Amino acid sequence: MAAAAFFSTVAACANGEETRGAPTDTPSPAVPKAPPALSAPDLEMGFTEILSEGPTRGSDEFSPVRLQKGVTWVSLNCVADSGSPMVDVVVDTVATFSTDCKSGEVSYYAHELNLSKPRKAQVSIKAPDTVRWTMNVQVPESGETRP
Repeated sequence: MAAAAFFSTVAACANGEETRGAPTDTPSPAVPKAPPALSAPDLEMGFTEILSEGPTRGSDEFSPVRLQKGVTWVSLNCVADSGSPMVDVVVDTVATFSTDCKSGEVSYYAHELNLSKPRKAQVSIKAPDTVRWTMNVQVPESGETRP
């Protein structure tokens, strides 16, 4: 009996309205999920950026960069508004990388190029407007070159 009296007192403490969690016909409003934060790709140890772009959307083409002999990193971070659209990273006369960018989470890609000789190359991104991305091109610190 004391337990029943206690329950009645607790249930009636919200401005005279019962708050036992009875089901309602009104669905709770959906809170839109914030898009994930998109940061620049991490620098590889011992490397420096010679090109860095974004965050932005869609396709873009950049000024040519001078790539040296040996290792060059081309990195891309991306996130799609929906689905998993493909994004192409093109290093003219050297390589093309196709990657999928997932919705709701940031996709991280780092592509290693090992060049037999130095060269100048145009870098471009081919992506739909539904993809946000940021990218960079990295060369060893000892051989930093700017266009």
